[in-house]
Amino acid sequence: MNSSNIDRRNSIHRSRVLRSLVYGAMFFACFALAPKAQPDTDNSFATAYAVFAPRPEYPYEAYSRRVTGSGVALLTVEPANGNVINITMEQSIGNATLDGSTARAFRRWRFKPGTPRKVRIPIRFLLTGASASF
Repeated sequence: MNSSNIDRRNSIHRSRVLRSLVYGAMFFACFALAPKAQPDTDNSFATAYAVFAPRPEYPYEAYSRRVTGSGVALLTVEPANGNVINITMEQSIGNATLDGSTARAFRRWRFKPGTPRKVRIPIRFLLTGASASF
């Protein structure tokens, strides 16, 4: 093999590696920079009692398809320790993916001991992120 063939193979390899890095960065940016939903609550009841309240992720599939919606989650809290023991979508967002993202996030919420057993939290997914009032 002569040196021009080796140089050509190295050049092709470098361009493939560079292309892979660019595509990988674009893929990562889609997930890392996607907006997150936030509970949209007019009162500060839930946030006054919440000690850990991660925001729901805006799933890439829904965001890329421009799916939006709002709904209401009903959390059942164990008053003794503040753990969420059940979540139901009292009013569906209208999309199973967004409902699932909401349920996964709210399942991780923790409240102060003594919190009332049922907590109702409105949620809204918008393409600009999400709206919240707390």
